Amino acid sequence: MPIFARFGSWAVMLAVAGAASAREEKPVTPASSREVVKLLDLRALPKLNVDREFSSLPTALSYFAKSSIPGAIAFYNAELGGQGWKETKGVGTSPDTKDYADHTYEKAGHRLRMTLGASGDEGMISVSLYHMGNVDVSRLTKPPEGKPLAPPVATSAQYDTPATVKAATEVCVKALTAEG
Repeated sequence: MPIFARFGSWAVMLAVAGAASAREEKPVTPASSREVVKLLDLRALPKLNVDREFSSLPTALSYFAKSSIPGAIAFYNAELGGQGWKETKGVGTSPDTKDYADHTYEKAGHRLRMTLGASGDEGMISVSLYHMGNVDVSRLTKPPEGKPLAPPVATSAQYDTPATVKAATEVCVKALTAEG
């Protein structure tokens, strides 16, 4: 669960994900790696026209493919849809362009993120898929005097705060620890 601090404006970003958490609802129990992999082991997910693989882990997959971005979207919508994953359009993602696509999928309260990007080589794209877990970071405690940089969503909460990096990190670590 990486915590990123951007110096200058002292923005703190939480990049985790999920389904429901602490403020008004009862917190979910964060899934273990074993539970996540049981839901979908990314090593076993079919790959599209692999040119070069960078990582193939149970919870993260990254490679170059001989394809177009629309072709990869169609391929993974079919593959993931066939396994019960539903695309969550517009949830923490940006609109597709000819050079980039960012899609999220949900199944049983878990989120999966897919990013696709033009590689610079004609007919070649980068493909990355990541399990994002089942904790909704938009519901976690925000840093001291934090002002959202963008509307918080289940997979991303970004704040600008006058707090020191240390103070903001302590708040984030405490919130994440409370979530398990």
